Amino acid sequence: MILSAGDLNISNKIRALGAVVTASFALITLKRLLYDNATLQYPPPVIPRATFGSIFSRQASFNTYYHQYESPQDMVIPRQYGREIATESLIAKVTILFNSKDPTYIRALQTHEAHNQRFGYPMFVLRHPILENIWSKPAYILAALLEEMRKPEGNRLEWLFWVDADTVIMNPKVPLDIFLPPSEYPHIHLLCTRDPRYINNGVFFIRVNPWSINFMSAILAFPTLQPDIPLEYKDQTAFGELLKHPAFAKNHILVPQRWFNAYQRELDDDQQRSFQINRGDLLVHFPGVPHRDEKMRGFIDRAERHLPEWELEFGNTTLPREIEEFWGKEHEKIARRREEAVKVDEEAEVVVKSMEGWLGKFGGDMDDGDLEKIRININSLKRVLFEREDDVEAVRDGVGRVHEASKPLQPLIERTGKELTKKVFAAAVAAKDTLADVDETRHTVLVGKVNSKMANLNEVVVKKPEDIEGIERRLGELDEANTELKLANRADDADET
Repeated sequence: MILSAGDLNISNKIRALGAVVTASFALITLKRLLYDNATLQYPPPVIPRATFGSIFSRQASFNTYYHQYESPQDMVIPRQYGREIATESLIAKVTILFNSKDPTYIRALQTHEAHNQRFGYPMFVLRHPILENIWSKPAYILAALLEEMRKPEGNRLEWLFWVDADTVIMNPKVPLDIFLPPSEYPHIHLLCTRDPRYINNGVFFIRVNPWSINFMSAILAFPTLQPDIPLEYKDQTAFGELLKHPAFAKNHILVPQRWFNAYQRELDDDQQRSFQINRGDLLVHFPGVPHRDEKMRGFIDRAERHLPEWELEFGNTTLPREIEEFWGKEHEKIARRREEAVKVDEEAEVVVKSMEGWLGKFGGDMDDGDLEKIRININSLKRVLFEREDDVEAVRDGVGRVHEASKPLQPLIERTGKELTKKVFAAAVAAKDTLADVDETRHTVLVGKVNSKMANLNEVVVKKPEDIEGIERRLGELDEANTELKLANRADDADET
């Protein structure tokens, strides 16, 4: 089921919810979450890398930056979430680990350590529920987004990288930033993947900005605002449904699943599939896998051994080529969409001009209600052309609404069209008769002018038959040129007599 703006006016409700969340959740729950059981220290303690793993087992380390400094001692300095100290990376990882006594999930989380140390990634780990069931996930992401957005712009993270707890880093030599959209895609705020069945939100990138706050707020509000939509996969279903909504549809992109959300396969199965992990890929994910813990342990064993056949240098993986090819194809798609948008915009502008011309001609003969409806839809189309000229679907929808509203005009337009067709035919016949009567060698310029005006009239009639104003203008130009040639020809006849 696809949400529509008309059903529940969800765009307004999203904004309203954002205000509520910011006022209540951000000021009360967020404060408790960010500082519960945590004592901020400055300067932060220096912990040798040998004890880095112990950080994960601390119940109070819910929000800890892991920050690598280049120093002779090669130390790792953790700091509490909220310290406004610049980090080496503008990407942070976010996850949840409620069952901190389960060794499988602890070991899975610890596979991130080498990756975080290599590239300086902060990692935020929620250790206790905020909301019931899986809804703590979007709530925690929202908390991190709000916390970053309250900082001065230069001190913020730029992206969050969400990973479910059932993920295992298999190649810590793959940097996260290579997956981010190039600079010519500033409108892309979410990168996610789709498996053979549905969008999977177990691993994704989300930009730190207001759009993302609205999106996460909408996910949290979804069960309340859309109670009739069954949430088969809970927050993931809400995630997928909202990406169809106009407020969010244009600002996300589905990327190849193996980039950063590859699913598990049998360890002795070397067949390559588009959604399953290959050697050299970043991580492996285990959503809905039977005997999940056992499957995870098999991959964790290999990750902990740092096997060279899995931990390939980034340049030796297939990722650089795949990423370049993907964005190259996206660039071609954008170029084609822009060409299409230019054509659609031009056609829409003709509709606006011709419809305004018809209203000027027949507006006095129409019902006031019909007239007002047409004007409202014309103004709406103008607004779309001004604000969203690259949105082909929106422009086409606006044109369709103008045509629908203008049905009361159609009988008048058809009658005028028939009259105009007669005029075009008569003007063309008159021009050809004049051309047949003149000596082309004596009136080269005027003959060329008449031929040019005939060609212009023919072009607009064939390509833009709805452009009544343009046709009438070119009719006038042809009549004027034809009259001028006739007069010149008569003058020649008078001189000869």
